[in-house]
Amino acid sequence: MENNSLKYRRSYILKFYLNARHFLADGSYVGETHPHTWEFTLTIRISGLRFVRFNVFEEGIDACLAPYRNKLLNEEPPFDVVSPTLENLVEEFAKNFYAVIEKNGGSLVRVEGSESPARTYAVDIQPGQANGGPQDADIDRIVGDVVDEMLASDEGHAK
Repeated sequence: MENNSLKYRRSYILKFYLNARHFLADGSYVGETHPHTWEFTLTIRISGLRFVRFNVFEEGIDACLAPYRNKLLNEEPPFDVVSPTLENLVEEFAKNFYAVIEKNGGSLVRVEGSESPARTYAVDIQPGQANGGPQDADIDRIVGDVVDEMLASDEGHAK
């Protein structure tokens, strides 16, 4: 059965890994330094029918993570000031991931970080609009949605 009335919101879901060490400190308590392989899962929305080379996203995110690979995070900015908890890692990295994704034509909508299969922390990205107007990515998304609807409408009338 053919259904031409489906509307798609297109996304890539990409995973990245970071091997590094950290310790947690809380007041007078300082935990042992220990390693993790953190997993970061990014949901990247793309607009319209436009083709996007997802390897540009991968290269940009790899470059964001590279300075932290095989390091003690507590010694690397911003984690020399901000405690390198799972929650802080996700929120701090999401800022850099967002810039890379937007620069390359996508919209970062969600970042998940896991330090083990049983522990995941996620943030949904809602960019602020200081000027109150739509951003370029918003305009691309709106135009893409309109084009998709027009194409679907044209296909429906052609039958």
